[in-house]
Amino acid sequence: PDSSPVAKVYAIEGSPEIARVASRLSRSNGFGRQVEVIPKHLEDITEEDIPLQSVDVIVSELFAHFLVGEVGLQVVTEAKKFLKPGGLVLPSQAWLKLAPFEDPELGAELRRRHTFWQNKDFMGFDLTAALPFVEEQVLQELILDLVTPDQLLMSAEEAPAEYLDLAVPENPDQWNRLNFTLSFPTRSRDALIDGFCGWWDVSFAGCDGREPPVLSTAPGVPSTVWAQCRFLLHKPLSVAANDKLQAECQLKCNKERESYSFQMKVQNKTSRKEASCGPIELSN
Repeated sequence: PDSSPVAKVYAIEGSPEIARVASRLSRSNGFGRQVEVIPKHLEDITEEDIPLQSVDVIVSELFAHFLVGEVGLQVVTEAKKFLKPGGLVLPSQAWLKLAPFEDPELGAELRRRHTFWQNKDFMGFDLTAALPFVEEQVLQELILDLVTPDQLLMSAEEAPAEYLDLAVPENPDQWNRLNFTLSFPTRSRDALIDGFCGWWDVSFAGCDGREPPVLSTAPGVPSTVWAQCRFLLHKPLSVAANDKLQAECQLKCNKERESYSFQMKVQNKTSRKEASCGPIELSN
């Protein structure tokens, strides 16, 4: 009899080269009978590859910048047709988090990138007509960075979050557009907000009765390949420490780029001033 606690593992790998490596490693380590590597994208898997409602657990690692950047949520939901009733999806929960930051040096650095287009006599050509397009493009770039907690205007623990239940949805199209509103706690000081730092946490809840493991990409925790996103505002927003701050956020799936675009409108409810960012392509 098979002494392995797991009778069968279907390892789905879209890259044929990596699939060959994974298959060889599983065989060389004595798991050739338990692990079947399928060299396909998950959305191309059929019941001929895996019987419907036959697996107990779906474990995915389809994370990306700000979690959703590579359209992984749709793929996991599509895979649920292979899950037994009552089976587990891991990770099962996620939180998208945002916190404001003040960084005038970052804005100055980005502005310096388009000084070339301020040239009124480049080999006899006036380039300034292109300047507005260049400035707009710079503000739509995804900035990836390892942000330290002291760069935020609130602690990472205080940052508001949008909760995503990864296990419940049955229709992949549910993830094509995510709209949510976040209200921010008061800050310790007045500030001129240059942008917002974005990151995500996921929880592997449902395995047993113990506290579920959490994978966090927050500033201050051990760094990951996903780092943090800096979403730069089109113009800085002035806020006093106790001003009420709210952000209306939208993540929209761009299937052609297999990614999402992110945009946000930020409102100082006290002063009635507003600022915005995006659309920013998370695939950059």
